[in-house]
Amino acid sequence: MAVSAGSNIERICPQMTEADIESTAMVGGVRLVGLDAIVEPRGTLHVLEHGARWPFVAQRFFVVSGVGPGVIRGDHAHRRGDELLVCVAGSVRVEFTDGSRRASIRLDDPAVALMVPPLVWAVQYDHAPGTVLLALCSLPYDPDNYVTDPDEFVALCS
Repeated sequence: MAVSAGSNIERICPQMTEADIESTAMVGGVRLVGLDAIVEPRGTLHVLEHGARWPFVAQRFFVVSGVGPGVIRGDHAHRRGDELLVCVAGSVRVEFTDGSRRASIRLDDPAVALMVPPLVWAVQYDHAPGTVLLALCSLPYDPDNYVTDPDEFVALCS
């Protein structure tokens, strides 16, 4: 499922095909972060403590759930601050660009988080039924921190 329909990411970085997106390495400083797992008969506990892999203390968190078929979430960048995304249930595809390169990854394991730094446009789509996405943010909510205009984003990245 291509994200371009209804999303601004195609306006920002249109030159890539879906095959190119799938094979592109992480861009813009985005990286995967592994959570530690404590497996025991009562279940599995996934843990990530503040430190090298999670270099900020969360100032805000939010949970996205109940997203219907074909709905796009995100579709913006932040001027400042990092965001750590963990799909705690279900699965979701995250596509992101630094203005010149694009990459896409499916989050479907609560033991893996995606660290999204500032000035990376990110879109979440293709949510499986029952998906729950946790976002931990390094800064409190500030509407002026959001870049929602693709042309402004391209200018900021130039």
